[in-house]
Amino acid sequence: MLLLQVQIISKKLFFDRDDAFSWDQSGTCLLWMSVESVLFFSLVLLIETRCQRATFRCPRMKAAPEPPWPVQSLDVDVLRERERVLSSSLQLDQNEILQVDQVSKVYTMPQLNCSQHSRHALRGVTFGCGIGQCLGLLGPNGAGKSSLLGILTGELEATSGDAFLAGHSVRHLDLREAYRILGYCPQAGALIDLMTGREHLEMYARIQGVNVAETVADIVQALCLEEHIDLLVRECSGGTRRKLALAVAMIGSPSIVFLDEPSCGVDPASRRAMWNYLASNLSERCIVLTTHSMEEAEALSTTIAIMTDGQLACIGSSQHLMSRFGSGYVLEIKGQDGQEHSIDAFVKGRISSTARLLEQYGSRMRYELANLEETGGLGPIFDILETEKQSGHMPIASYSLGQATLDQIFLRFVKAHQETDEHSEDGSLLHALADTS
Repeated sequence: MLLLQVQIISKKLFFDRDDAFSWDQSGTCLLWMSVESVLFFSLVLLIETRCQRATFRCPRMKAAPEPPWPVQSLDVDVLRERERVLSSSLQLDQNEILQVDQVSKVYTMPQLNCSQHSRHALRGVTFGCGIGQCLGLLGPNGAGKSSLLGILTGELEATSGDAFLAGHSVRHLDLREAYRILGYCPQAGALIDLMTGREHLEMYARIQGVNVAETVADIVQALCLEEHIDLLVRECSGGTRRKLALAVAMIGSPSIVFLDEPSCGVDPASRRAMWNYLASNLSERCIVLTTHSMEEAEALSTTIAIMTDGQLACIGSSQHLMSRFGSGYVLEIKGQDGQEHSIDAFVKGRISSTARLLEQYGSRMRYELANLEETGGLGPIFDILETEKQSGHMPIASYSLGQATLDQIFLRFVKAHQETDEHSEDGSLLHALADTS
């Protein structure tokens, strides 16, 4: 009886109805699904290969003209680097694995009135970097650092100029071979939430064709990931995700590595482990590092470049920048609240009449001492400060005296850039920087 009921129900479900794949049932949906799959797959291929594709524009809208960047306003070190990269002799240098040749990027935003608003993110950036070198890119938010890395990795298309990764152009769709020797740690970690850290590393190790077990074990130990390597990515902290993103970028020993703020949100101990790992692997690769940490830039970079408004404001080693732009010494005094005027009079009367107030945060004041001949050097200044502090005649809680740091030089460039935007008509950063000196 039960068998008879099953046969009756099966007949009603499967034989008394129209075919499930008929036109009236699911045939129409299947047809549209097939057409859409071909259409969208072709669209993905066009986007990924950056082929020329039609864009719908308003007839009155024209491409934003790119103005010529004033080379005369560039710093002498930036000009020297530009001439070095543009020289024909550089093409013969096999050690210069990365060359950025006058790269510019303009973002255009169409408006409702068929006009467009343009923003220049990069303005003729030119530099080179070789094997065994680490270029640290410093700059405020919006300076163009991430846009530059996006162009170098092929994510963005340059408006003008070109860049070469191991001889492969980023503008002529010639990056397929360059990707084999390229590692990239983006600002937003490209990690899959439902995979563990170990699965990420094993997957990329197999893609690179290296020994999976040995490679994963070495990089996990070097970056102190043992405790969290088997957790799902969505369960990891932000610092652990940054370490995983760095590990993914370094798998396969790439010759060129781009790191976009790799230590952001990482605790000090893990940050030191990351620095040690990068420093120990620098001899065989070229690294371009963007960061807001001056300590990280000094620890890793062989060359430091400060970017403002899409241009290189200066370039050179850390000591070169401090010697050239960090003139004199910096005196920082922490006084009592409400006694700022008396401290200012004391510094300019007893320490140096040419002392210039750089910054003031409440009762903490920072001065630039360009001329120490009035006091006879550093020793007499320490004697004066210590005597006044011990006697209690001046409300000095603490003080420090030393050479200008990279952090202070960076703030000086940012301040000069802000003054250029507000007051300078010719847009010369060097002119504004000279005014702040």
